Amino acid sequence: MQRRYSRHGHLAPVLAVDHAHPDHHGHSAAVLADHATSGTTGQALAAAGSAGDPWITTLPGSYTGDQAGSVISTISKVLRNKSVTDSVTGRMTVYDDDGVTPLLVANLYQDAAGTTPYAGKGAERRERLE
Repeated sequence: MQRRYSRHGHLAPVLAVDHAHPDHHGHSAAVLADHATSGTTGQALAAAGSAGDPWITTLPGSYTGDQAGSVISTISKVLRNKSVTDSVTGRMTVYDDDGVTPLLVANLYQDAAGTTPYAGKGAERRERLE
């Protein structure tokens, strides 16, 4: 496979010859980046180069623990999923996607210093954001 620099200055494999649309140097070759429409083989090939494109990776995928994919997935769940505040214990629970399994639990306080426990005033439940 031939290689040349794309219009962005990256070394890219040549996929096909396109005489109708030469680049600014007059070359008649199309680069992989020009064929990376969403859902195509070109997109998959482009993502495979340079360690892949992290923005098309489904999360959480096989990521676990402190790996970035797992952390991003957890952040999304904390921001979107149902959360319930227990006014008796002063604990907030964020639930997993199923709305039943606890994901994270934390104590709540009425003051910034964390010296006055939550006393059950204010919103005590938020459903999943869609």
